[in-house]
Amino acid sequence: MFFIKEFFYLIPEIFLIFSLLLVSTAYPLIIQRSKFSFSYTKGVLSGQFSMHFETLIAVLFVLVLTSYLLFITPLNSPVYLFHSQLILSPLTQLFKQVTLVITIFLLIANTYRVRFSYWEEILVLTMFLITSVFFFISANDFLILWLSSELQTFCFIFLVAINRNSMVSMEGAIQFFVYSMFLSITLLNGITELYGDFGILNFNDLEVLLYFTGVPDFLTSQITSFLTVLCYFFFKFSIAPFHAWAIEIFEGAPILLLSFFTTISKIAPLAAFLRITMIFQSAYDFLLEVFFLVGLLSIAVGSFGGFMEINLKRFLAYSGVNHFGWILLALGSPTFNTMLFALFYFFIYLFISISFLLTFFIITPKFGTHTFNSFDAFSYVASLDITLMVPIILILFSFVGMPPFIGFFQKMAVFYTYLNLELYFIPMLLIGFTAIGAFNYLRILIQVITTRQNNFIFVLPMNLNLLIIFFATSILNLTLFLNLPTIIYFLYKIILTSM
Repeated sequence: MFFIKEFFYLIPEIFLIFSLLLVSTAYPLIIQRSKFSFSYTKGVLSGQFSMHFETLIAVLFVLVLTSYLLFITPLNSPVYLFHSQLILSPLTQLFKQVTLVITIFLLIANTYRVRFSYWEEILVLTMFLITSVFFFISANDFLILWLSSELQTFCFIFLVAINRNSMVSMEGAIQFFVYSMFLSITLLNGITELYGDFGILNFNDLEVLLYFTGVPDFLTSQITSFLTVLCYFFFKFSIAPFHAWAIEIFEGAPILLLSFFTTISKIAPLAAFLRITMIFQSAYDFLLEVFFLVGLLSIAVGSFGGFMEINLKRFLAYSGVNHFGWILLALGSPTFNTMLFALFYFFIYLFISISFLLTFFIITPKFGTHTFNSFDAFSYVASLDITLMVPIILILFSFVGMPPFIGFFQKMAVFYTYLNLELYFIPMLLIGFTAIGAFNYLRILIQVITTRQNNFIFVLPMNLNLLIIFFATSILNLTLFLNLPTIIYFLYKIILTSM
């Protein structure tokens, strides 16, 4: 009876697993595949577009119903399942809901430009990916964390190599496999060292042991093993100096996979990372120094790395390095609001990144024949239709951090933290890096302004609904700050109930 109650809390995950088995096996056998296709020959986008419409509807229905099951699951405090191997809390539920919403949004947005004959395989792999992310977020043991991380890694490898006829995809898959192999060895090495030092792998047991042991017994070997585990997470976040893999993978990745790498691949590691940093509170001063130094290095690398970059995908990778440096700086401040500001910055980063990725979905011409790898692409779009550049400019202002856009307030939270600590040198240094980063984003605006406008007639894109979403997200970047107190209070309440 006790285990039945534990399974009750895992109903969303169980439903997702059974739906995955149904969609991947029984569904193609029962229902005959039918392609939904249409042509579009005008405007920026043109060509023949096709998809397996029935499978997409089934997958979207499963994801929406899973989101509903998560919403109705009663959780007012942390719940530990199966001898504390898994943890469920309002914070883990929030991370899962954000993952589902982003996945649904990206699948719908990408549908109108997909020409893959293996679209159903992508959908099934996406469901596998969501399942691994759920268990990654709920992991309360290093062994469960490693297993779920490996499942997530294999899903990404298959997604990178999904286009078997593309040499770029095959090369990217091999590179990602090699990087992931060394990453898995790094995590296993850190886990082995931690087990040798403490004799336990469960997060709760480690927290209790460190709380009663105290700082004096936190030996050099234990610090080394914990640093090894931190290197794994720094690699996952593409934080300098572990960012080189992301630059190469982003350059050859399709747009949908690029979206997954930018958003979904960061959610589960951050949830586990926050949980682990809360455990090692006895080494808090040591963690502050590591987060502070690595965060400043990432901001510097992201700012200067994108300074002369002309490839949009590589530029987006450097942008991720920069922003996660800011998140580490938020975690590196010795204040009570450390986690609150880090989560606030992260969720705003996800929102702005999705808004910017919509520019690829909107303005990219025929998929597979030409992709927008250069900043000149925006000049080309501006020469065709200046209307499409208005929301892009709003999104760029938010990325830069200009008031009153939402991107300004996420950086202001970090500034506010260090100003209260009277560490005035750090905000001044961050202002310098922000100015360099602003130039990187404003280069796009400069190219648009200097473009000769030959056509001011509104060119209707392929799908009006996608255009409406595009404009709505860009406008939200300007107006979301009106609800900032509500957002911050919501995150603050979730953090308190998850402790």
